[in-house]
Amino acid sequence: MAAPEEFAAAETEKSELERLRRENAQLRMDNEFLGKAAAFFASKQQNRNASN
Repeated sequence: MAAPEEFAAAETEKSELERLRRENAQLRMDNEFLGKAAAFFASKQQNRNASN
């Protein structure tokens, strides 16, 4: 049977892993949004340059 310290360490690592997975998912969504925003503004700039 695992010692209480080992159990506590495993729970701490598990909660940290869950937090990091959530943070990673959020950063991926942010990165996707920023890529789409950059493409949008780049297309607006191209349209502006084409009309001049």
